[in-house]
Amino acid sequence: MKEAGIVNFEEGNLGVYNPELALDEQADLLPYNSEYEFPKDRLKLGKQLGTGAFGVVMKATATRIMVNEDETTVAVKMVKKQTDNEVMRALISELKIMVHLGQHLNVVNLLGAVTKNIAKRV
Repeated sequence: MKEAGIVNFEEGNLGVYNPELALDEQADLLPYNSEYEFPKDRLKLGKQLGTGAFGVVMKATATRIMVNEDETTVAVKMVKKQTDNEVMRALISELKIMVHLGQHLNVVNLLGAVTKNIAKRV
């Protein structure tokens, strides 16, 4: 994690956050909201939907991720097994920005994240 520049993943460091700069340039300073944490054992991965710079996107079924649904079809973005520090940092920045933005009708919403073993890149 330190090599990837992600030192304070959960707490962030808002004391040095500069509202004059773009959010994507300082996303690592944002705190991670642990309310988004989702247990990996409640995800059932399906087929691969696509690949990108960060890794792969899989179709999955998430059990009890939504209050009013037992099962929800979701897209899961996962890092490739052999990923470099820059890619890992970019994915974590994306996650923190989505947490910071919250829910919006016109934006793909983050429902949950599995970060328990993020230091091991899992």
